Amino acid sequence: MTNIKQEKYDRAYLRMALEWAKLSHCKRKQVGALIVKNRMIISDGYNGTPTG
Repeated sequence: MTNIKQEKYDRAYLRMALEWAKLSHCKRKQVGALIVKNRMIISDGYNGTPTG
């Protein structure tokens, strides 16, 4: 795959991670994450509020 095409995929995955981060209820830090292998999303998620 060309570098330009890969960069487009990378940017799309980063945008998706930012959308996941918006779902976090933590006030100090919202974090979204994607695990991607061979252009296939394996897992996604976001952080929650710490206990305590």
